[in-house]
Amino acid sequence: MAFSVGPAGGGQDPDDLIQEVFLRLFRKLPELREQGSLRAFVLAITVRVIKGEQRLRWIKRWLGLFEDGEAPERQGGTPDLDAREALGRFYGLLDRLSPKHRAAFVLRYVEGMELMDVADAVGVSRATIKRWLPRIARRVFSQVGRDPLLAPYLEEGGAFVVKHG
Repeated sequence: MAFSVGPAGGGQDPDDLIQEVFLRLFRKLPELREQGSLRAFVLAITVRVIKGEQRLRWIKRWLGLFEDGEAPERQGGTPDLDAREALGRFYGLLDRLSPKHRAAFVLRYVEGMELMDVADAVGVSRATIKRWLPRIARRVFSQVGRDPLLAPYLEEGGAFVVKHG
């Protein structure tokens, strides 16, 4: 089985990401119940590592941080403190979900992954993910809609919109 990480785009070196996948695989291998599901097991770990790296890059871009974590010099304007507060509140909502539910929500609604890929990454059947996602989404979107700082980021139909000042 071959995986292509592609260029890291200013993030971690692809070799580091591959090494992280194998370290996690080595640690989690005792949890593998069926040898036939090794491919899905490796895929789920790989997706988590890559999505984690992508999320870290997105957060750094969104917060305006360079790769070294330092804030760039601003060319005028002021930071959007409300947006940062909203992001913190949103993460707080996600933290109240179980790890599997949080992963399913983020992979589907933030990363836009297909249902089958979400099911594989989370380690559940397609039928289970189809039952979970509507309930999880209703819960999250309901909480977002009740929060006066988060509600403006929610569009009709439950999509999030990143608003730029």
